[in-house]
Amino acid sequence: YILSLSGYKTVTHPGNDPTLKWDAHGGLKVVGRGGEHQIDAIADFRAMPPFVYPQRLLVEAKCYTKSYPVDLYIVRNGLGVLRDVQEYW
Repeated sequence: YILSLSGYKTVTHPGNDPTLKWDAHGGLKVVGRGGEHQIDAIADFRAMPPFVYPQRLLVEAKCYTKSYPVDLYIVRNGLGVLRDVQEYW
């Protein structure tokens, strides 16, 4: 809902997109150079700016508390997945 209000169209099925896969157990996955990664939400911008590569928003949601904070492992893993997806093509 928030993504659609921000001008994005949510992607719920891979269709003909070779960068996305569907897994019956994990749902929608994005393909990286080293493997497939589960992602919480994927959205495409409704109005693409001219002369640039298509923009896609990948959303990974986490819920943490003071007793279970975000640690360095979580940050490194997120950045590693981002880098892997960027290097797919």
